[in-house]
Order: sequence, then C-alpha cells, then structure tokens
Amino acid sequence: MDVRWIRSTNSNLSEIEAEERRNRPADPPQQGRHVIRRNSQPTGIADTVNMFADADTLKDQAHKDIDKQEYDVSDFYYTTGCVQYVARSSAFSSGSLAAIVLNALWIGIETDLNQKNNLNEADLFIQV
Repeated sequence: MDVRWIRSTNSNLSEIEAEERRNRPADPPQQGRHVIRRNSQPTGIADTVNMFADADTLKDQAHKDIDKQEYDVSDFYYTTGCVQYVARSSAFSSGSLAAIVLNALWIGIETDLNQKNNLNEADLFIQV
C-alpha cells in the first residue's frame, strides 16, 4: 500500500490563475524525493509526497554498508605487550560489564535504604 502525505494548499485563486494552472502540463512524479516546492505559488490542488524513502535507494545503501568493516576499538591497540592482551580478552570485557552492573544495582539499593541526609549519619554497610 502506497502511503502518501497530502498537503492541501490555498484554494482562493482568481479564475485566471486557476485556468493557467489547469492548462499547464503536470510534472513527472519523482520517486524518493519530496516534490513540494517551498517558493512556489499555491496551486489550489493538493500536492502528494511520498512519506517513506524509495525502496531501491534503501536497498542500494544497505548493499554498500555490507562491505564496510565493523568498528572495533581494539583495532587501534598495540599488537604486543601484556596490557593489550588483557584489554582484548573477553574476560576483561565481561568483568568490566559486571562491575558496571553491580555498581548500578548498589546505587539503587543504597538510594532506597539510606534515609539519612549526611553520609556520616548513615549505617555502616552503606558507608562502606
């Protein structure tokens, strides 16, 4: 189903202008492009515009993007040394993610349980 956005324009034209517009040949449809002209005079006729991009254009762009290499920050790391070995390891990535998740959980628990305005007045397990 072809979905189109219809924009109504001003229909208060004089008889002469309306006749001139009816006698003018219609523009060929342009697929994938908006055909509303910003500086044009109102035609009194509803202009139609495709709401979505042309399917063929989207397919061509997707085929171009398939060949692109996925971005990975480890491509910029050195290839020798123990630090790059640790940084590239999946255990380091999993550990970093686990630390972030545990920190987020602790912030939520601490926010719910700590009723004190000052950290010095809070319970010992919250201060640690």
